[in-house]
Amino acid sequence: PEVTLWSSSGLLPEGDFKIQARLSISENPTAASGFYFHDEHGLQENYFDFDGKVHGPSLEQGSKNMMNSLIHPNEPFDLEVSKKNSIISIFVNGVEAGNAKLKDHPSRQFGFRAGKNTFL
Repeated sequence: PEVTLWSSSGLLPEGDFKIQARLSISENPTAASGFYFHDEHGLQENYFDFDGKVHGPSLEQGSKNMMNSLIHPNEPFDLEVSKKNSIISIFVNGVEAGNAKLKDHPSRQFGFRAGKNTFL
């Protein structure tokens, strides 16, 4: 079964946010492990996977995700995801790990998913 950890269930459309978490995963970054948030209607999800994939209807082309080079199995890492205006920025251990320009505004839920990994 997929493991999901909700970080927030109250993102407001057009509002800026910063989410910080200390995480650790059991294996190398894999597909379906990472974080996600809903579109402005709360109907569709946008994914940033720890293995470097980015996909979702709210994200413009050119999104960057380099988390896979900064995350290692069984090593805690500090993840920071922030939104300012229409830009999502990602940092792992204080190092820039990705960004994306949004077509709409995230709302409602932001969460983490383990995929085939285990959060430690």
